Amino acid sequence: MPKSIEEQIAEIETKASQAAERKERTVALKKNRSNRTHRLCVIGGLVESILGKDITEDQIPNLKTFLVEAKKILGDFRSYT
Repeated sequence: MPKSIEEQIAEIETKASQAAERKERTVALKKNRSNRTHRLCVIGGLVESILGKDITEDQIPNLKTFLVEAKKILGDFRSYT
C-alpha cells in the first residue's frame, strides 16, 4: 500500500533532520582536526626553533626518548601551568 502524504512528509523531515545532524558532526570534526593540525604545527615549529635546526624523520625517535626521560625527571608538563 502506498504511503500517505503525511507519512511521506514525516519520512522526508526525518531524513532532513538526520542529514543536518551528520553535517553538524562533520563540521565539528573538521574544526577539531584543523585545530589539532595547527597546534601540532606550532609545537613542531617551537621545537625546531629551540633546537636551531629542522628535525629529520630519523631524529623523531630520539626526540621522543628525550621527552619521555625529561617527563620522568621533571614530572608532567601540565603541572607547570
